[in-house]
Amino acid sequence: MNLLKLMLFSVIFILCLFIPILTPIALIASVSFFKSFLEKGEADLFETLRGIDMTADRYLRLLITSLLQMVVVAAGFFLFFIPGIYFAFALAPLFYLITLNPEITTSEAFKQSFEVMNGNKINLFLLRLLGLLVPMILSLVIAIIGRFLPVIGGLFGFIYMLITPLIFAEIMIVDMMFFREITSPKKIDEEPHKVVKLPKAIEIDKEPNEEETNPTAK
Repeated sequence: MNLLKLMLFSVIFILCLFIPILTPIALIASVSFFKSFLEKGEADLFETLRGIDMTADRYLRLLITSLLQMVVVAAGFFLFFIPGIYFAFALAPLFYLITLNPEITTSEAFKQSFEVMNGNKINLFLLRLLGLLVPMILSLVIAIIGRFLPVIGGLFGFIYMLITPLIFAEIMIVDMMFFREITSPKKIDEEPHKVVKLPKAIEIDKEPNEEETNPTAK
């Protein structure tokens, strides 16, 4: 049942990404859905949509944010490709941060996204690479089978197309785990206070005895 929910939501989300006016709602809904699925082990599509507080003002801010994100990433790819990769990973947790703090402004969301991803972009890249490794291997195997056995290769290709939403869902859940880790407040280890014993030569709490104060008292 959970797999069907993941597949259904993934298909709806992917379709919504191709409709710019629905992109902000799709992004917020996807973060809420997969975040709930990660924390509770299940999530409901309609409950997720009902739980989104989408006022006209917030929708406009989200639309501007999503369009600005796409423009920044696209401009980066246009500038020799590498900056696009940098911006894509630097802004990856943007809508996760907005979901955690709905009142955050666009500029603050961009700033926080760059801050939390500082030093974490390589880690996210490796996580996504590992997540895509199995699908890449499967695609290669299916392509090889299709080259020599077209019918069997076509059947495997059809099955692979059906499970593609699950691959997307797996990547989203891994992303949520990663974003939750890097945005969680740092825990400070509270070690018990250690009492350091001072050398006798500099002890200040020792009361002088009578012989020390009156050397002639012998």
